[in-house]
Amino acid sequence: MTLALTSAVRIAWRWLVLGLLLVQGCQSLPPAALAEKHLRRGNESLKASRPEEAIAAYQRALQADPKLPGAHTNLGNALRRAGQIDQAILQYQEALRLAPHDSYARANLGSAYAERGEIDQAIAEYQLVILRR
Repeated sequence: MTLALTSAVRIAWRWLVLGLLLVQGCQSLPPAALAEKHLRRGNESLKASRPEEAIAAYQRALQADPKLPGAHTNLGNALRRAGQIDQAILQYQEALRLAPHDSYARANLGSAYAERGEIDQAIAEYQLVILRR
């Protein structure tokens, strides 16, 4: 009886350890996959008119992979919706530093400048969008 109990305990411990290893492995996504997961959450939040949630999700995406121009652009969009125009402009500029020919980021930058009342800057950005098409 003692031998059977000891064997059963060993088997239970093996399953417990295996389960813990599997759980740990599922939580440790590669940075690109983790960033994509947070990007999707941010997009869903922004579509649902929850810019503060979107901002947090995009920031988590950028923590996982800071070189994603699309995450910077989307963060800029969420910041604009939250009324944080200056911060949005910084995000669009970072997106353009990473991807200089991104017309979507550039058009959003132009719109942010227009919202801030910097019409000449807005026009310059819109012209670059048109010229690069």
